This record gives sequence, structure tokens and C-alpha cells, in this order.
Amino acid sequence: MEKAEKMFRQSFELSSTMVFPYYSLGNLLISKGKKEEGFSFLAKAVKMSPSFMENNNSFVTVSSYATIKDPEIWFEYAKLYASAGDFKKTYEYLDRAKAAGFRDWKRVKEENEFEGYRNWSKLK
Repeated sequence: MEKAEKMFRQSFELSSTMVFPYYSLGNLLISKGKKEEGFSFLAKAVKMSPSFMENNNSFVTVSSYATIKDPEIWFEYAKLYASAGDFKKTYEYLDRAKAAGFRDWKRVKEENEFEGYRNWSKLK
């Protein structure tokens, strides 16, 4: 994992506009328990290309969705997509968070990243 992390970081020196290293490094760091740093890279990636991970999963290092049991990780993904304005994905990841045991729903009402989602869900 250390070698992969080093390679992803070096890829930013070659091109800061390539999307896959941001997604891959973010997911790799999350799998290593470095959630805050990992989500900072994912946030950059989602802003660059919100659908890249779903459309190009063979290019992205990801943890198996089946093995993610931490509801906070699903919630953070939902927050990333809410920030990017992809409210369908936000809803999908909030549903995954719920299935994994997430229960702190007041955060959706309080955290700034969900402001657009809150407005969208009222119209739905």
C-alpha cells in the first residue's frame, strides 16, 4: 500500500488534472484509516468529475463496497456528492449509510454541505 500511495502522490506532479489519482489515493487513505485526508482527496476528485468513479471503476483503487461496514464512510460519500450537487448520488449514499447503521440524521439538517440536498429533497 505504501508504494501505491507514493505512486499516486507522484502522479500529481505529472498532471494535476488527472482525476483517477485523486479518487484512488482518497480511497486508499480511507482504507488505511486516514479518513480525513482521504476524503479531502475525494472531494477534489468529485469536484473535478462527479461521475468518474462510477463510470471508470477499473481505473480507481476502491475498497470493496461489500466490505464497508462503517456507516460514517457512506455518510461522508453522501456529503461529497451533496457538495458537488449530485443529489441522486447523495440519496444513494445516505441509503447505504442507513443500511450500515447510520442514525445521526440531524447532521443532514445541520451540515452546510447538505444545503442544496435539503432544498432538492423538499421538491421531490
